[in-house]
Amino acid sequence: LAAGVSAPQITVTVAAAAPLPLAATTALAASDDWKIGGTAYGTLQDAVNDVQDGQTIVMQRDVVVTPENNSSGIRLNANKTYTLDFGGYTLSNSGFTTYLLFFQTGTVTLQNGSVTAGDNALLLNGAATVNILSGNYTAKNDAIYSNGMVVITEGHFVETQSGGDGALNGSI
Repeated sequence: LAAGVSAPQITVTVAAAAPLPLAATTALAASDDWKIGGTAYGTLQDAVNDVQDGQTIVMQRDVVVTPENNSSGIRLNANKTYTLDFGGYTLSNSGFTTYLLFFQTGTVTLQNGSVTAGDNALLLNGAATVNILSGNYTAKNDAIYSNGMVVITEGHFVETQSGGDGALNGSI
């Protein structure tokens, strides 16, 4: 521009676009914390929902479970027979006040890892059977509280709060 000549004013108006629906804007990649064969699952609950009789759910890394809508842990309602292999890792919780894993039905074999809970690690209902082949189970109150059937081949069970019921409580 020549001296003394002012540049023309340009006004740009941008219309705000309508917001996209949340589902369209949040595409989360599936986590691979748990696997059945070559299929990855983001949560243990999802894996248990899909497991078939005789299959093994394998943990892929240390997992900390946090409560979403209540103070309870994971309810494993699979009237199936399967194995939960912790793969040498630790399943723990943050913020629960009752249990980490609640077995209500089915027959589950636990092996090869650790479960560490703020209150109770494993809770069993009368219709559930849990076979513990190995592992470390630690909780503030009961490592295992059972109204079901627990068969222990090998394992280490610890209650971290003195004056509680003991590391193993109920029908064991």
